[in-house]
Amino acid sequence: YGLTFGILVAALVASLVLSEMFTGPVMVTVIFVIAAYKAYLVLTRFMHLSNEPRYMRLGAPALILLLVLIFVGFYPDIVMTFGGQVTP
Repeated sequence: YGLTFGILVAALVASLVLSEMFTGPVMVTVIFVIAAYKAYLVLTRFMHLSNEPRYMRLGAPALILLLVLIFVGFYPDIVMTFGGQVTP
């Protein structure tokens, strides 16, 4: 659990640093990818999905796919609204 928590904290810090240092659609995409990876870690490690029956483990890719579809659906709104703006 300690290693997974460390990875999640490092991914959070990386997302925050990237959002402060760079702007634009590419960085928004990178931050979304980091967020999807963090969701995968939480599903598989903290929710003990790897120890569940097979039918439960098959649901994880479906949930990740839904997460990706949500990101793709909101991507134009977020990128076009916040992608190129620099906050003061």
